[in-house]
Amino acid sequence: MAYYRSVGMNYPIQNSWYSIAANNNNRLAHILSQKASAVTKVRPVERNFEKNGVSTKSSEFLKKFQKQMIELQQAATDLSDTKVNGVANRLAAVSSDQNVMDVSAVGKLTSPAVYQVDVQQTAAAQQNQSLAAWASGAPAEKGTFALETQKGTAQLHIDPSAVKTNRELYNAIADEINRLDLGVTAKAQEANGKVSLTVSSAETGKENAFSINGTLAEKMGLTKEKQAAQDAVYTVKKENDKGQAAQEKTSASNRITLDDEKIEATLKKAGSTQIKVGDDVKGMADKLDNLVKSYNNTVKFLNDNAGQGSGVLDQLRRMSRLPTGEKAMNLAGISVNPKDGTFAFDRDAFAEAMETSPTLTKEIISGSYGVAQGLRQDAQSGLNTSSAKLVDAMDSFRASQDFINRMAQNNMLNQWSYSPLGTYSKANSYNLFQYFTSGAMMSMYI
Repeated sequence: MAYYRSVGMNYPIQNSWYSIAANNNNRLAHILSQKASAVTKVRPVERNFEKNGVSTKSSEFLKKFQKQMIELQQAATDLSDTKVNGVANRLAAVSSDQNVMDVSAVGKLTSPAVYQVDVQQTAAAQQNQSLAAWASGAPAEKGTFALETQKGTAQLHIDPSAVKTNRELYNAIADEINRLDLGVTAKAQEANGKVSLTVSSAETGKENAFSINGTLAEKMGLTKEKQAAQDAVYTVKKENDKGQAAQEKTSASNRITLDDEKIEATLKKAGSTQIKVGDDVKGMADKLDNLVKSYNNTVKFLNDNAGQGSGVLDQLRRMSRLPTGEKAMNLAGISVNPKDGTFAFDRDAFAEAMETSPTLTKEIISGSYGVAQGLRQDAQSGLNTSSAKLVDAMDSFRASQDFINRMAQNNMLNQWSYSPLGTYSKANSYNLFQYFTSGAMMSMYI
């Protein structure tokens, strides 16, 4: 084995396919590691565009470019059918009449279904309301006041002689009822100079009914119900279940569940509605709208910075090619502006397409050759573009100059009897420039 001697160290000559340049780089790395103790202070490689000689303006552009591509890639990934829990693979529950019933999925829906729900009445809380009395008038005479609920019974000891007006009396009774915490609430209300007292059960349903008795309560007119406590009554029929009649159900609450408690619904009023479990059309529309906006923002950003470098123009040309056929995009509610290449999204057209041709529409948007996949690949290509192609070529030159200056400032070039730069400078100055530029670019990526 032959050896090369420098600074008192022996280095074997590599007998392999490595180039002379690679050998010199290996030796340089070894020398640096051996001579580190001899250098008073070696500045570490900076991982910042600006510290590596790239101008502040270009550095900010590179950050914005990367951010733009990441946002576009994420927006496209959200719609991809390869995302297991993504919106393209998710089922949702929708009510045909949200004024009758509103629904939301609280568990993972596993299969499409349709439920017919007829609401006869909604659950209601009991409410008693007193007669209106002049707020500034003298209170009624002393009497008894009893409240009975599912939580217990209480006697209210209110002395009308201790207050001066009906306003004070009604507020005192409301405060006492609320203090007892018996599952009812009370509130004194004043309008047009008159005051009244309303007592309501805290929750709906017959089980939460209450009663008010006593001579004082009777004088106030508070013993009669304005609204009786009642349970919700409704029927549910799952379509395609042959031979099974609609099931009549009751509930103390207007919050009910369907599909083995995977769907939570709120009854709002009497009427009929259809609950459909299927593709999450609204969720897909929201994600598609976000993807279109992200694409348009990216195109505008690239147009505004087309003069930065050749990589920007390459990315702009790449994104000017449609991710899938224009007719297919139109079918899914996406149109292309021929003037600037931006997209427009029509929610109604998309919803109609999902209703008539759900499988085809999902393939156009989220399939392997769909809109989302195409734009995701465009964004990835942008992220893979080297910084040198994205900024002005002069920045690369400044980067190499900065590298040379930092080496000289630390006296690193003068401390070695062996200079690996000679290998690149023997041919011509072009090779030397390429050596420094390569090193500078590598430091950018570290």
